[in-house]
Amino acid sequence: MLKKVISSLIIGAAIIGTAPMVTDGVLGISVAEASVNINVDRSSAWYDQEKQVFGAAVSINGGEYQSRMYKKERNSGGTDIYMRFSSDEEWEFIGVYTGGAAGYHFADSDEKMIFIKVANAAAQSAGYDKMF
Repeated sequence: MLKKVISSLIIGAAIIGTAPMVTDGVLGISVAEASVNINVDRSSAWYDQEKQVFGAAVSINGGEYQSRMYKKERNSGGTDIYMRFSSDEEWEFIGVYTGGAAGYHFADSDEKMIFIKVANAAAQSAGYDKMF
């Protein structure tokens, strides 16, 4: 049913020239932005609040699950986000969160979507509704 609704919105948008803004009710992310299928293993999600580090195992487009870890660092304009696949790798800067649903500033929209899903699963593992 949801696929039919989304398809109808996309076709309607093409006809009238506006982009649909269907959102995922849990994460509040635009379905129109998603170009990958992301599955987070919620049983693997974790959040170290003291260090502001979190992660989970993620499968992208049905592939094998791989670990992803993220680190938050506050700055004057928001929160810098860093990512790595294992604890022996260096942290790589991937974007900034400045607040609100439109506050995700990442160079790669797929990476942004993966980050949001992992962040929310990690927050939920610690008893919160969502990370941001």
